[in-house]
Amino acid sequence: MAKFNRTLKPAFVAALQAQPWWGAIAGDPDLFIAVRDGYINVYYRGCSLALIRYSGSSPEVQVHYKYLVPPELKSPYITLSSPASESMTQFTEKLTRDLGKINQIKRASRPYAGMEKTGVHKIIRENSNVIDVEIALSLDVTGADPDGSACEEVSFSEVGGATARIKEKRGSAPRIDLAAFCKNKAGKVELVLFEAKLYSDPRIKAKGTAKPMVVKEQIPKYTELLQTYKSDLRQSYRRAAKLLIELRGEKAFAPVVAEVADGTPFTINTEPRLIVFGFDKDQRDNKWGAHLAKLKKLLPGRVLAAGNPGSIQLVL
Repeated sequence: MAKFNRTLKPAFVAALQAQPWWGAIAGDPDLFIAVRDGYINVYYRGCSLALIRYSGSSPEVQVHYKYLVPPELKSPYITLSSPASESMTQFTEKLTRDLGKINQIKRASRPYAGMEKTGVHKIIRENSNVIDVEIALSLDVTGADPDGSACEEVSFSEVGGATARIKEKRGSAPRIDLAAFCKNKAGKVELVLFEAKLYSDPRIKAKGTAKPMVVKEQIPKYTELLQTYKSDLRQSYRRAAKLLIELRGEKAFAPVVAEVADGTPFTINTEPRLIVFGFDKDQRDNKWGAHLAKLKKLLPGRVLAAGNPGSIQLVL
């Protein structure tokens, strides 16, 4: 069984903080820094803008080429006829080459961020107790995307009354959208995981008395994995809290994150919550309302629903 881990070498943290571009990333509230097993992902609107590893002497940055093409580039075409080398050189010279120009990379990524990931981004911006995103949990990680670098999106459109779904393959490891430190009614800290869905996602709907796929398959699978990895999760997210505060400062996070970093005990909540967003009042009050009522009945106290994802509060 693969071990779940969140850690960075002290030399890596020091090397990051010594980079001239790190301040622009660490200080940008629109970016989410996710600690992984020896490396980090930098996310914006669900897209992993950068994967940063430690080479042993300095940070090694990987960025997908599509994020390096400036959106204001006047012509995206390259002349392949002679002299092709001159045209290619002129094009590559215009690519973003410095992480200090993170705003330019962010602009280039926006066309690749779909509705669901953009909604999750809004939730993160309004909930500074979020400690991780795109959490891969699997008893068998063979074939999984290990770095979470894909900007995957599930899109939905109504075609002739039927819902068409297009999904980019992401790998075999199940990924849950968000992990956050929350205080329960007794004031105790829990690590809670949240799965987010657009209201138009067919996986949260089912006819009659049938259970939607998210309730029948997805949430139970997450519960099983959370129970399996309890010990790893406790150790990993204690380290992640300490590292994120070291990398970004306490002000970037809710007080509960600093409390965990300082040693406050916390438990792993093995009952993931479901977030549903993106609907309007008419949709809620008509056909969609019946589906939402079913979800709330099947997952009592575990469904957070709002038309505007930015209004959702990740609390117990």
